[in-house]
Amino acid sequence: MNTVKPMLANLAQEPFDSPRHIWEWKWNGLRIVGHCDGNSALLQGRSGADFTLQFPELAELARQIKAEAIVDGEVVCFDDNGLPDFNRIQHRIGKRDPLAIKVMAEKFPATYMIFDVLSVFGRDITALSREPATQVQRKDILEQLVIPNGAVRLSPWVDGDGAGIAL
Repeated sequence: MNTVKPMLANLAQEPFDSPRHIWEWKWNGLRIVGHCDGNSALLQGRSGADFTLQFPELAELARQIKAEAIVDGEVVCFDDNGLPDFNRIQHRIGKRDPLAIKVMAEKFPATYMIFDVLSVFGRDITALSREPATQVQRKDILEQLVIPNGAVRLSPWVDGDGAGIAL
């Protein structure tokens, strides 16, 4: 499996309006590229490391994606108020012992917040391809591909109206 280098977000000093931009939540989790072939999924970190076994609650990811696809998102652990808690995700990283992984999955359940699709049926649809889809088109494709459940969700976004976002 080739390592996919996901695009990184750009930081701005303050929110602004732009028809060329979309706005998304900063999840404060672990960046993961999900490789789904219809039967199984591989969860790959930005460095190429395999995180699949560390997040057993995401084992059903391949069933939540209706096609062979590569998706991009962040694995997040939420606190008791429903906010991302980076400290909780840190407790999950690096575990190899199956019992420790199971205990951490029960104590700090993970959610995969998907915000992009990079490839569908082996075809690259990013800006680097010969026939790229725009970011908004990829969001539309995601809505058709992903069957959200408790552990797999689509990340909400806003088109163009950055200044109007309540932080």
